[in-house]
Amino acid sequence: MSALARRRAGPRLDRATGRPSRAAAEPHRRARRMISHPHRCVFVHVPKTAGQSIERVFLDLLGLNWKQRGELLLRYNADPSLGPPRLAHLCAADYVRCGHLSESRFADYFSFSFVRNPWDRTVSFYKYIGEPARCEFKRFALEVLPRDLWQGMYWFVRPQTEYLYDNGRLMVDFVGRFERLESDFREICRRLELPCARLPFVNRSDGTRRQLLAGARHILRALDPCSPAFGNFRGRPLSRHARFEDYYDDETWQAVAALYRPDVETFGYR
Repeated sequence: MSALARRRAGPRLDRATGRPSRAAAEPHRRARRMISHPHRCVFVHVPKTAGQSIERVFLDLLGLNWKQRGELLLRYNADPSLGPPRLAHLCAADYVRCGHLSESRFADYFSFSFVRNPWDRTVSFYKYIGEPARCEFKRFALEVLPRDLWQGMYWFVRPQTEYLYDNGRLMVDFVGRFERLESDFREICRRLELPCARLPFVNRSDGTRRQLLAGARHILRALDPCSPAFGNFRGRPLSRHARFEDYYDDETWQAVAALYRPDVETFGYR
C-alpha cells in the first residue's frame, strides 16, 4: 500500500471490537503533540512562523475549540523525556525519539513545517516576549537573546534547522515559507486533500503581549529617569517600525546573522 493510501485509510481497526487497535490508539493516550491522526499528518511547529494559525485550522476541521487543543498535542509539558515545556514545539526527530510516534508511522504520515527569515523572526521574538517596554531592540539582539533566552528558552529560540534536521537529514516532507504562507498552506491542503481554508491571525506579535502582566514593572521603569522606558507609562513599545529591517543597524544585523547562521545558509535568507 502506498504512503498516500495508508494516510487515507486511517488507523487500523481491531477485528473483534471494530475500534482502533491498541497500537493505533496508543499515541492518543500519550502526551499530545501537533499530530492529526484523522488526517495522517504531523505539523512541526517552529515558533513564530504562524504555527497557531495552522493549528487552528486543524482544530476547526476536527470540530475542536482551543481549550480542547490537547487532542492534537498542544499543551504544556512537565516531563523533559517527552520534549520541551510546550509539546507543540517538538523537533521533528523528537516525535520518534520521545516515543510519540513509531518510526514507521512518522514516515507514513505527511509531515510539514514553516520557516521564516531569521531577522524577521528575531523581531517577532522581541515583540512576543514583551521586551519593547523593557529595553531597546539593540540590547535585545546583542544581549538578551544570545545570553538570557539562549540559556533559559533555547527550546523556543533555537535555529529553525534544529527543528527540521537530524544529523544533516531533513526530517519533514514539506517546508513552507512564512513569506508565502497562504500559497504554501494551500499546497499542503492540496496534498492532504483538505478544503482550502484561509489562515486566521492567531498569536500575532504586536508588542503588547504580556504587558498587562508586567504592568507594575513598566510603571516603575517609567518613573526611573535612568531607564530607557522613562515616561513610558502605557507600556507602549519603545519603537514600532513597519518593516523588520528598520529595527536593525549593521551591528545587530551581523549579530543575528551569526546567531542564526544555519538558517541563513540552509534556507538562503539574506
